[in-house]
Amino acid sequence: MAFSFARTGYAFSRGSANDLPDGDWALGGWLAIVDGHGSTAPEILEQDTTTVARFSLVYYEDEYADPTYRQRFTVSVRDALGNESRIDSDGAYAANAAWQHVLVQRSSGVIALYVDGQPDPVTAPAHGAVVIDGDNVFGLLGVMKEAEWAKWDRALGPGEIAALAKGYSPRFLGKQRKWYLPMVRQIQELDGPLVTGLVDALVVEHPRVWQPTRPRAARSGDGALSTLRPYRAVAGRVWHTGAAAARLDVPGQRAGQVQTGG
Repeated sequence: MAFSFARTGYAFSRGSANDLPDGDWALGGWLAIVDGHGSTAPEILEQDTTTVARFSLVYYEDEYADPTYRQRFTVSVRDALGNESRIDSDGAYAANAAWQHVLVQRSSGVIALYVDGQPDPVTAPAHGAVVIDGDNVFGLLGVMKEAEWAKWDRALGPGEIAALAKGYSPRFLGKQRKWYLPMVRQIQELDGPLVTGLVDALVVEHPRVWQPTRPRAARSGDGALSTLRPYRAVAGRVWHTGAAAARLDVPGQRAGQVQTGG
């Protein structure tokens, strides 16, 4: 089950695994803007901190004061010296309550934003490491749902980004994954290093996600994914769907499915 936030609610995570290295990294998850009719910039992922360094991913609602930002994402990455890498998305992304996969990554000195696996045209040059002194905060100030967030201390390949956007779990991409928050029923970080919590959040239906048949740190080759087992939540229950494929080398390739209750 995913989590839903209504302006005042949020999830948080705390720990050094939140830090972003002075090198490649990737950070992303599933998001649904349920209500974008407002004048704020809801915090998809932000830090509760008074220090200069931070990572910020926000969405500007359709009544925001400056119309050039409306229905757009902004990424801000600032190092300890105050050097900022900023992306104001070229594309407008309507808030229609549909699930979208959003990912930000640093690769070869360039920071880029991907929405549903597709790169936004705007990029930014990277600067130094980002040491997060406060908590990562998910969902504050917005009416939104979030699920399946993860962070890697490496860049993801095109096939891996496409696979995540098609619903493959971060479990498949275990190489240098530093934290993983499935947000299924509870706020538990599965890789171990983070303290987590919820404030004024509701449990809602989870987006459809493909899981390995046996939970494990799976292969991390670009698009080389092993046997799948997706789950989705319906009316408060989690249902599993078996996939009869030993390996899917092309992200999104379909396999036979048999639904069983769980």
